[in-house]
Amino acid sequence: MAWRSSTAMRRVAKVLLLALLGLWLAYLALANTLLNSERLRAALLDEPLARAELDLRWERAWSWYPGQLSAARLELVQQAPRWLGLNVEQVSLQVALRPLFDGRIEIERLDARRIHEVAVGRLRIAGSGRLRLSELAWQQRRLSIQGLALDLDDGRVTRDAVTLIEDIQLDARLALAPFDFADQRGGDIVTAVDGEIELAGASDAYAVFSDYLLGLEWIEVSGHGDLTGRLLLEGGELLPGSELQLDSPNLGVSLDSTRLAPGGRRYQLLGDGSIRATISDDRGEPETRLGLALDDMRMWQQGGAEVMRGDGFRIALAGDRLRLDQPPSACTAPGCVGRTPS
Repeated sequence: MAWRSSTAMRRVAKVLLLALLGLWLAYLALANTLLNSERLRAALLDEPLARAELDLRWERAWSWYPGQLSAARLELVQQAPRWLGLNVEQVSLQVALRPLFDGRIEIERLDARRIHEVAVGRLRIAGSGRLRLSELAWQQRRLSIQGLALDLDDGRVTRDAVTLIEDIQLDARLALAPFDFADQRGGDIVTAVDGEIELAGASDAYAVFSDYLLGLEWIEVSGHGDLTGRLLLEGGELLPGSELQLDSPNLGVSLDSTRLAPGGRRYQLLGDGSIRATISDDRGEPETRLGLALDDMRMWQQGGAEVMRGDGFRIALAGDRLRLDQPPSACTAPGCVGRTPS
């Protein structure tokens, strides 16, 4: 009797195993056919993505079990204007199934590699690296992300098609507070960004620091060098403790005193130096402080002969606090005209 009972149990187990295998094979066939059909993409574009003018594309996708998805060359783009975008070579994600029945998309985990582009507001980031998201929620044109980790090597950061940083190594740990595309312009999505960014790369002094000099017509900077920085963000604004510094063996400064007083002159300075921007609140309200230093410098009148050599040039400026992707409308804070160079 025991032998017969054991045989029956084995038969039941075999039947259950075959049934489960059949269900799994059926799931693979149906799910992967659907994932690579236009029907699913059309359904996503019809609701819920279309009302936020978001377009989702992928070359091929596959799933091994319910809730797990992988895709090759996935692209998420917000149409005209393009305030939000993601273009990656390979992505794997875990989707919560139950919220889908309520019209809500919840991505518990997303892991993307080979980043062609991440677009947020006016900023574009590209390079080889890894992007990880956790607890992403989307419903009724409302987006939130509890955790975003971006590790980038040999990358590039641009703003409005202007290259800000090349050969960048970037480590970002961010979050996106609930953002409603229905109530706000897409470009304002940066106002929902909190977190910390550390970076190092090569940059042009004018491209990065011209915003800090906005409204000052009497000074410009130039030169290519090594950029390092740490940015602390809350609501897209730079917090006290944020800093950017560029070190260059050929840092240039243009001074136009005709903008300050009649009869002034234009001068060019060149030397081994650095330019550093920090956010400070030791005077009450947060403000941007800019310090520029040149060593072993030369100075000449524009279009004329050299007028000075020296080993010390310093200038300090203060202005309004900057946002992550938007310069201030004018440099109006006390001390914005700077202090006398020495």
